[in-house]
Amino acid sequence: MRHSSKRARRKQLRRKISAFSAVLRSSRPGIHYTATIHATLTPEPSGPYDPDEIADRVRTALRITAAAAVRDQDPIDLPAAQDACAQQLRRPKKLLSFRA
Repeated sequence: MRHSSKRARRKQLRRKISAFSAVLRSSRPGIHYTATIHATLTPEPSGPYDPDEIADRVRTALRITAAAAVRDQDPIDLPAAQDACAQQLRRPKKLLSFRA
């Protein structure tokens, strides 16, 4: 982890989780959904932390949640898949310790 100011770390973390893509499997083989996930981290980590590590953990957790939400959705009914995914992603998630 590079030594940087609290503001620089916070800005870097926000940039890395504010919008990221995910490719999610559907219930039909060979058909996938693509999604752009927008995340917010609250409360923000305190003390020294590695923005890359936290961003990786946030993106991984949300991609897993989104994948589980649409796994059984029929790709013919795209609005239902979008609703299921949004419903799951709207719920607050807990990450374990932020300490590096």
